[in-house]
Amino acid sequence: MERRFSRDELIDHAMLYWAADCFHTSARFYWEAYHRPWRPDRPGLPVVPVPTAIAILPGEITYPPRAWAERYYHLVRWSELPAGGHFAVAEEPERMAADLRAFFRPLRREAGGG
Repeated sequence: MERRFSRDELIDHAMLYWAADCFHTSARFYWEAYHRPWRPDRPGLPVVPVPTAIAILPGEITYPPRAWAERYYHLVRWSELPAGGHFAVAEEPERMAADLRAFFRPLRREAGGG
C-alpha cells in the first residue's frame, strides 16, 4: 500500500473513518454482499433506467461482467482502466476525472448544457 500512499496519507484516510465514526457504515456493504448478495434475477427488480457508467479497475476486488451490467443498467459507458483500485480517485485522480468527464459530456449536451 505504501507504493501508492505515504504513511501519513494512510493515517489520514483511516482517521477520517474513525473520527467521523463511519467505518461500520462503510464496511456494511461488504458484510451484506457476503451474507445476503443482491440477486438481480429476482422477480420484481427493475432495471436501473438512469444512464450508468462502470469503471473496471485492475486493483479492485470484484466487478460485474459487462453482459450482466448491460442487462440490468442503462449502461452508456464501460471503461477498463489500466491502473487503480478501491481508492481509485485518490490513486489515479487525473484518470478518474477524465473518465467522469467523458461520461457526463454527452449527457450535458443532451440536457442542453453544452
